Formats: sequence, C-alpha cells, structure tokens
Amino acid sequence: MAADLRDRGIDIANEAVAADNAGNYEDAINKYIKAVGFLQTAVKYEKNQITINTIRDKCKEYVQRAETLKDGLSGKGKGKAKAQAGGGGKEEETDDDEDEIDPGPLTEEQLAAAEAEMNEALSKLIGMESVKKQMRQLCKQLSLDIRRRAEGHSTMDGIRHMMFTGNPGVGKTTVSRLVARLYKQLGVSSKDHVVEVQKGDLVAGYVNQTSMKTAKKIKEARGGILFVDEAYQLTQALQRGQSDFSGEAIDEMMKVRAHAVTLALPSRGPRHWPGLCRSCFAACSVSRHLPSPAIHSLSSCVVQVMNESGRKSVTFIFAGYKKEMDEFVQYNPGLESRIKYRFHFEDYSVEDLVKIVQIKIQASGYKMSPDAAGSLHSIIDKGTTVELRSKYNGRLTDNLLQWSSDHMNQRLPLNSKGDELVTLHKIDLSEGVKKFLLARPPQKKDPALLGGEQVEQQLAMWGLAEYSPLFVRAGYRQLIDLIHLTEKDIRVLGVTKDAEIRRAVALVGRLRQEDRKMSLEMDALFIDPDTLDMRTWLEKRSLGDFIKIFEKHKIDFEVLGDVTYDDLREMGLVEVGPRRRVYRAISTWRDDRDAKKADAIRTRMASQEQRKYLYDEHRNMDQVGERLAELKHSLGGV
Repeated sequence: MAADLRDRGIDIANEAVAADNAGNYEDAINKYIKAVGFLQTAVKYEKNQITINTIRDKCKEYVQRAETLKDGLSGKGKGKAKAQAGGGGKEEETDDDEDEIDPGPLTEEQLAAAEAEMNEALSKLIGMESVKKQMRQLCKQLSLDIRRRAEGHSTMDGIRHMMFTGNPGVGKTTVSRLVARLYKQLGVSSKDHVVEVQKGDLVAGYVNQTSMKTAKKIKEARGGILFVDEAYQLTQALQRGQSDFSGEAIDEMMKVRAHAVTLALPSRGPRHWPGLCRSCFAACSVSRHLPSPAIHSLSSCVVQVMNESGRKSVTFIFAGYKKEMDEFVQYNPGLESRIKYRFHFEDYSVEDLVKIVQIKIQASGYKMSPDAAGSLHSIIDKGTTVELRSKYNGRLTDNLLQWSSDHMNQRLPLNSKGDELVTLHKIDLSEGVKKFLLARPPQKKDPALLGGEQVEQQLAMWGLAEYSPLFVRAGYRQLIDLIHLTEKDIRVLGVTKDAEIRRAVALVGRLRQEDRKMSLEMDALFIDPDTLDMRTWLEKRSLGDFIKIFEKHKIDFEVLGDVTYDDLREMGLVEVGPRRRVYRAISTWRDDRDAKKADAIRTRMASQEQRKYLYDEHRNMDQVGERLAELKHSLGGV
C-alpha cells in the first residue's frame, strides 16, 4: 500500500517538475498539490522512518514551490520572474566593505605589541592551562607566517576555523573574543567582532529559508568570527533520522564564498543527476528519487567548501559538549577536514573557583572577612559536588556570590555602616552554598522531543507519561502515528511492565477504532464533484457498457473501494481486458479517495475540526490558495 501510493505520488511529482520546467505553471501547481496528497497518505503506511522524514521534507518543498508559482501567476511577490527561478529566490547581496583597502604588512613593533597583549590577556585567565598553551602556539604560528610572507615565502594553508569543546561556563565565549582580537591585530581578519548564534538563529521552518537565514548571519560576521554555540544541535535531529532543516545551515556554512567546481549535468532529468551537493540532492533516499523543484532549472551544480582565506572572510568557531561535538563533525566529512584548531576546555577545579570568586569580589568593591577568606576553599569543596561544579563551572561563582549577598542583606541591621555593608562573612558563604542543594542548572528541552505534545498529552491520560520521551524520540509525534503500533513495537520502545503494556495496547486500539469510524463516515464524501451517481461515474470513464452489471450487483460508492479483481470476475466480467480496465479505474479512484480521506482523518484526530477538503484540478486560484494553506498547516504540524 505504502509503496503504491508513494510511487503514484512520485510519478505525479515528476510530472509537476516537468510542467514547471516547461512553463506550464497552472498544471504544475495542481500536480504539486496532488502529489502531496498521495505522499502524505503513503507516510501513514510507511515503516522506514528515514523515508518518512524524506517524504515529509519533499512535501513541504512542493507546497512552497506551488505557493511561489501561484504568487507569480497572480502578480504577487517577485512576480513571474521569480516563479521561473526555481525555488530559493535569494537576492544577490553586495559586500559593504568590498572597497576597503587592506593594510600593509605588520612592522616588528606591531607584531611584538600584539604578542605581548595576547600573553597579558592569557595570563589573566584562570585555569584552562592547555587552552593557554594552544593559544600561545597559535599566536606563534601566525607570527611566523607573517614573517614568512614578509620575506617572500609561502605558507602552508589558510584554514583557521576552530572547535571549542567543554561544559558550560568554562570560558569558551571569552576565548573566542581573544581569538577575534588576535586575528585582527595580526592582520588575519579585518574586524575583531564575534557574532554569537545558536541553532534557533540559523534554522527556519521551511525549505530554503534556513540557507537565507544562515547566510544573513554569515554576512553579519564577515571579517570576524561566527561563534556557533551548541553547534551539535544542528545535526542531532538529522542523526536520529528526524525531519529537520539544520542540514541547510551546515551546507550554507560549508559553501561560504568558496572556490566553485562546476559539474555538468546529463540531460536525463532529476532522477539521474549524479554528483549533486547535499543541499540539492539530500532527499533522494527513497527507492525512487523524489524530484526537487528547487533545482529543476539548474544546468550545473556548484560544489562549494568552507575554504575561503583573506581578511574579509568568516572564521567559524563551533562550540559545545565534547561527545556531542565529536558526533557533529562526523556528520559531514567536509567539516572535520576544515576545522584546523581544536581546543578542549577542562572543568574548573576548586582552586580555580576560589580564585575567580576572589577576583569578582575585588572587582565589585566588596571584601571578605578573614574567616570567610580562610574557609572559602572548604565551603566550595564540601558544599558542592564534582557533578554540580561540572554543570555550573564559572557560573557557580556568580550564583554563590549572589546568594551569599542575599544572606548578608538579611543578616545586617538597617543601621549598618562602613565596611560592614560590603563585607561577606563565613556564615554568608556557608548559607549561600546551601542554595545549590535546591537549585539546578536550567535544562533545555531536548530538540528531539519538540512537536510531540499530542502524544504526550494522550499518554499522560492513560498513565503512561513517563514513556512520552521514548515514543516521541522514535518519531511518534501525532496521534495518527500510534495506530500502527503493535504490542511488540510497544515493548521495543521500552515499555516493560505488563499493566502498562496493556494500557498502551488499549490506547492504540481506541485510536484505531476512532480512525476506522472516521474512515467509514468519510467513504461516501470523496467523490468527484461532477459525479452524482454510479452511472455517471462509469460513463465519465468510458465504462458505460458495465452499468447494468454494477446496478445488478448494487455497487455504489460506499462499497466501490472494496471491490477486488476477483469480485469483478464473479460479477460476470470474465474477459481479462475489460476486467483490467474496470479494476484500474476503481484502483485509481480508491487511491485518490484514500489520499484525501487520510488527510482529513489526520486533521480531525489532531484538532477535532470537522472541515473536509476535496481536490479538483480545475478549481480557481483562490481555492488553490486555500488548499495550499491547509497543506502547509498540516505539514508544519508534522
């Protein structure tokens, strides 16, 4: 069932791309919509999660392309010219600093001053001895390269991208700013600014929007550093086989102002294009390739890499937990080869935290009493665990000082004066550190759990809330996803107690009953608008010779979809040719009906809305817009 519907949807999608390429935009719009209908139904019966995610991604792309064509035909947006552009429509950007004059080579005095300033800045950092050593080595290498170029020698390479690994609060952002200053002073970069981003600043909700959003941040960081914090989140969902547009962000960073390598494409069409870059051909993982409207008008594919050198280029620093970052660079082989410097930031020791507290107290104008200063090491060591210090690191000192200050305010009388107002005592620090037993570092919701609220609520109602993460991580994000679960599947997900397994099976059974009930209610609703009865239906398909046979056996639309090839023989259609013609017409009608019916059932199960949608290739552009909006809404909720 899934393969048949998927193949039918792919065939229609290929027709849509062909019509799009030929300039038959109205026909392309209708075919994109029809293809999405079949593919959405195929998803319900598909078991391979990778294929499911691929189909969903392509459905979103088809809807967006159909919207672009519709706007072009109606004169909105960028007009017809943009409709012909084939997808992205990203405007060409100009460089604000293109005419900036590069400074001459550094003098010996400037070079020595830059090295001295870097050493002074590093000496002020607490802990991170290995990082300091690497920074001094980097400074030395860059200085030697400057001297080589000054004497007319060549240098080995121009790669300067970095990866910072370590727990939160260990100084990764601080060191990134030192790198920016060093690069600027040594003439490696034209600016010393750092643009800090996370996944939410780069990834959008629809195809092509992510690359535009990422490109905007890259342009903002040009000449300086783009610091991508928690960079591993860009690949976590993709590594789990879940639908995500993060790959576009990585691709955009990989092709920044790169040297282009053009690959000529054969003329056999989208299914057979080899050697395409990932952003063009990432979705072709199903058994038959889904065509991409975003590349149908290209005559070549430009494979670009993150290898620009020069003062105006962007230096990327990817930061995050060590284990997750190791997995991040393995996701795209090109990333690992283009990250030259890797810095690992160890957790702060108790001695390091004591020094940081002392520096911050002095900088704030406060002081510690002798008993507080003598007990600070013991208070931190005994009042916190290794695990807690690893989670907080430098941020632990901020919290400790804040809570200690709060206790000091409670302890002091209103008529306090002089040093008494700004002196922390041992009791203040001791009471402040106790707050760590009640407080926990803020935990971000796992990106893999986003979008599964429907399933979480339903499982909670059946006393299975603790298993919600297992279901959602496995891809079960909508109620309709659960109806295909068997008892074996439920056990594999991690539900082990017999009583809870029975409740889960009962939940699936109830959802199946609801799905079946809705299916039966809707069977008679999905009929061609201009077909009023079975006679008209047969005549419209040039099958009028069989009207009497259908009337004799009382075949109506309620049972038409259940008629099999053998049923037709029992009805009197003995000859193979006529029987094949009739069965083919019934199968096509049934698939079309099931596609629309499944779409409506899913919408009703998710939102309890009673609206029903019919597909008609001849509907006007307003109706097409409504259908596109609904498809976009349903895909956005996946």
